[in-house]
Amino acid sequence: MANPVIVFAMDQGYDGNSGSGAGPATPVTGTKARSRAAGSTRVGFWEASAPDLSLFTIDGSHVLKLGTGAGRQWSKVLAKKDTQQSVTGDMTASGTTVSATVSTGMTVGDTVRIAGAGAAAADLYTTIATIPDGVSFTTNDAASTTVVGAAVVNPKQVTLEDSLTLTTDTAWACGGMRETAMGATQLWPDLKPGWTVEFRQLTSETANDQVFTSTVILTVSGDTTNGRITIRGSAALGVRPVLRANPSSVSLFTCRAKLVSFEGFDTNNTAGTVLCDSNNAGDVTLKDVKQTKGTTSDYALRVTSAVTGGRFNVLDCDLRDTSSACISMLGGAALYVGGSFLKSGNNQLIESSGAASIFLDDSVFTGGGNVAINIAATAEILFVAQRITIDGYGKGILLNANAARGCVVVNNQITNCSGTGLEFPAGGDALKGLVDHNNFFGNATNRTNVSAGANDTALDPQYRNAAGYDFRTAQNARAKGWPKQTPDGGTKTSVDIGMAQRPDPAAGDIIVRVISVIETASDVTVQYLVEGGAADGSTQAVVVSKSGIPTGIHLSAIQRNVEAALRGGVSLSTLVGQEILC
Repeated sequence: MANPVIVFAMDQGYDGNSGSGAGPATPVTGTKARSRAAGSTRVGFWEASAPDLSLFTIDGSHVLKLGTGAGRQWSKVLAKKDTQQSVTGDMTASGTTVSATVSTGMTVGDTVRIAGAGAAAADLYTTIATIPDGVSFTTNDAASTTVVGAAVVNPKQVTLEDSLTLTTDTAWACGGMRETAMGATQLWPDLKPGWTVEFRQLTSETANDQVFTSTVILTVSGDTTNGRITIRGSAALGVRPVLRANPSSVSLFTCRAKLVSFEGFDTNNTAGTVLCDSNNAGDVTLKDVKQTKGTTSDYALRVTSAVTGGRFNVLDCDLRDTSSACISMLGGAALYVGGSFLKSGNNQLIESSGAASIFLDDSVFTGGGNVAINIAATAEILFVAQRITIDGYGKGILLNANAARGCVVVNNQITNCSGTGLEFPAGGDALKGLVDHNNFFGNATNRTNVSAGANDTALDPQYRNAAGYDFRTAQNARAKGWPKQTPDGGTKTSVDIGMAQRPDPAAGDIIVRVISVIETASDVTVQYLVEGGAADGSTQAVVVSKSGIPTGIHLSAIQRNVEAALRGGVSLSTLVGQEILC
């Protein structure tokens, strides 16, 4: 069975009881939903004009929103009855049989109303227990008052996943997008495994941001049968959604649940994105989350000392300029960071004093803080850093004895640190596991308390455009990774050190990468790096006349790009970093 996707969109949706977020595009609404007094999964709609339920789907993807005021308000629609029967019938006090009626079109379990048959001659709201024939049926609740020829209504209705008790006329809605997360406070405890909350945004104007004035607390876990709880963004309306805090002291989410994913949105002006502060938290994933807007964001993921066990994943995220550590692991859980970009001007990117294990893979860590990765483990942990690029920090990786013991640090670029690139505690060589095949360049000190690996290098990686965060390396620093091939001598399994992997030029191809461009009134001087061919790895320069056409294997290709920029009125500085196939 499907699970609902409950959609929010500022200035496009509905708050209150005017929309459920999952259902027909135009919400179907009413004000007279009721169930059996003792509670039931059947909810009838007692409107004067019966609603049209034809667009309700019953595969589990639609939800009904009820204005109950307390308790559950959101529930999946599992079945519907889109007809209404209005007949008359007799009922005797203390009895459960409705006679002298017409039961055609009714089914067992339907909710019905018998006028005047309830306590003190109030209407009796109940459900059908049996239908013995076409002129009678029995109910699950006995009458309190005898009635003859009373109005009997078997309304249009739905079957929900949850049993609800609606003893008064209750506002309801199915479909339409919701407006604000803050206007749906009961949704979060009403979530169920497999459900998704999706934010959409029409324009990039801040007025269309989804604004959080308080922290959303998640306590419902996903499961392995129905799936994860997913909080995600979608560009379906035009732009990638932004979740913004106001005031900036507000964190977006506190997660006290397991199997929860946060995906595909930007954050702005927050005290934090996801805080996990309970041992109920675990198996939490941030995927494609961008914390790049605003200057007061505190952290992206913080796991406190209250959390033990579980795994926390940061995948394909862009996390920048936080006012404290981007990722803080104080609890005894596992952390995996892969395919991500972390940057801070003055703080740590990853700090940990309690994690059970930390695995860093295929990611970039850059900025200007004091320590990029600071692991002060309170007990022995497994620390692995492979194929990461650390550039421009005070210290690159700082490990204490518990983190260093048996650690694996391979295939990493550690460059341009104003302090130490890789720092171990005293006696680091006796603690380390595999620390080799790393490239150190431009650091004040490459290593402290740990010896160079036999295959370490000290090559200028000649990053394509470090200022623009393009850390692809030039030819001279490529193909230095480990292992070169599988132990059986077969498949090549690693190419470049660091996060950025670049394919070799095809056989016979020569690629030149523009390093600098200097323009005068009569000519343009282009400095470039050669990849491939006899001059592979060399840095050369050519003067391109604005009136002449140079010749040579590299020159005509460069000339074409210079001429195209001049004709198009494009700044020649845009050529820097370009790769040109000759």
